[in-house]
Amino acid sequence: MQKITRDQLLEILSRRKGTQFCGITFLSNPRCRKTGNPYKNVMKRVTANIEVGINYKKKLERAMVATGGNGQEADLHPRTWGQRIPNTPFVEHTKDGEKNFYLECIVNRVLDKQFFDETGPIREEDIKDFLPNKQERLVALSDINIKNIKSITVNGETYEVQET
Repeated sequence: MQKITRDQLLEILSRRKGTQFCGITFLSNPRCRKTGNPYKNVMKRVTANIEVGINYKKKLERAMVATGGNGQEADLHPRTWGQRIPNTPFVEHTKDGEKNFYLECIVNRVLDKQFFDETGPIREEDIKDFLPNKQERLVALSDINIKNIKSITVNGETYEVQET
């Protein structure tokens, strides 16, 4: 496994145009409900298969047709935060003077997820009542902060992303 910096990750994923299928491991904040929740600062480690560089509107239209729609009713709203970086799968977002980059992708399949807090691992069945209810979406677009990407496999090459 080759070790790379976040800047190198940006470069690798920006190089190729069009859709890329990748494997990824990243951390996310599951945004647990606080009421009655004994767990603090919960994080989720996810390993998944994703698509980057996708045309979201076309993907949504195809999914609508596949489920019996005509595909013409795909009405996309502009992004409410951040700025898409043209010809890349990234979104740039500046908040409180800090610039962050997010990988825009579709999570096709979650292979593994693990919850933990500062005391250690948490079984999913122990925390499930505090997790938000996710709405089922036809095509779910995700934005992953590159600071939270731990590893990624692109074109058969696996990279471990180092903190810089």
